[in-house]
Amino acid sequence: SNNTHARFSGTYAGIQGIQVERSGGANIRLVANHAQYGAGLESSSALRFAVNGEGIQNPSIYVSSSGQTGIGTTSMGTHKLAVEGTIGAREIKVEANGWSDFVFENDYELKTLEEVEKHIEKKGHLPDIPSEAEVTQDGFFLGDMNSKLLRKIEELTLYLINQNKELKQANQNILELQKKVKALEKQ
Repeated sequence: SNNTHARFSGTYAGIQGIQVERSGGANIRLVANHAQYGAGLESSSALRFAVNGEGIQNPSIYVSSSGQTGIGTTSMGTHKLAVEGTIGAREIKVEANGWSDFVFENDYELKTLEEVEKHIEKKGHLPDIPSEAEVTQDGFFLGDMNSKLLRKIEELTLYLINQNKELKQANQNILELQKKVKALEKQ
């Protein structure tokens, strides 16, 4: 039959009870040390895992028949991996399709600081960086955003280099003017 229920009690290897259910799919629930673990296979070949009585209908981990995986969610959209909650990791590698070193090429047109200021006044964010509303609505791709942020750091570096050259020239001009003033005072 399509509806099968079985319960086994007793303790074996720390497992205190096993419950097998079948209703269009197959579910197994294990109880060990007062914690509950479950696994289920849907008729659509999706696999569900649950911990501590979350229930197979609300799984901790869900793997769809197409290989999409959800942690804390069964709604993955078009993502291969979807996580409802935060992710902690020691390191994440993003394989980028490009990088921002083009900023240092001779033909790169660095906006003037006045142009950047006007853009900020008009739009409320840096050029080529999405607005808060865009990020809130659409999110962002980590690799793409890191590249954009690096671009802004490299642009800032160019602005500082240019300002440093201007400052050195201004200091040189001040020294020359001071020499001329001293020479005039001696006359």
